Amino acid sequence: MLSIIKIVFLSKDTVSYLNEIVKTGFKERASDIHVKFDLLEGMEIKYRVDGYLKESQKLYEAVNRKVLEKNITEIIARMKILAGMNVAEKRKPQDGSFSFLLNAKNTNKRYDIRAAYMPTAGGETMVLRIFGKII
Repeated sequence: MLSIIKIVFLSKDTVSYLNEIVKTGFKERASDIHVKFDLLEGMEIKYRVDGYLKESQKLYEAVNRKVLEKNITEIIARMKILAGMNVAEKRKPQDGSFSFLLNAKNTNKRYDIRAAYMPTAGGETMVLRIFGKII
């Protein structure tokens, strides 16, 4: 019984961490979100703003960096699920897409997000491309 509760708790956290990563991308006016996990170099989450790739301190103010590092493989798996990718496939590149509903200032904005997964020598990389509002 305890293991079932733990799984539900972890999945809830994973969803909220991913939501925070994407929301920070919207706040930073990013066109891309790059999520990289490597066994040697660790985790990197970067946003492409005005053509430059940079880390956001706003994200680490909302969620502790060490917490994100601990859950990064689950976060990447959640991205793959949302984009309709095969979660078990870690040796081949994959593409997919999903929509994200953002509630801001009492208005709902739906964004289309294209996802690209690329395995690396020591880990994996996911790039999310944010497209303009649909609604």
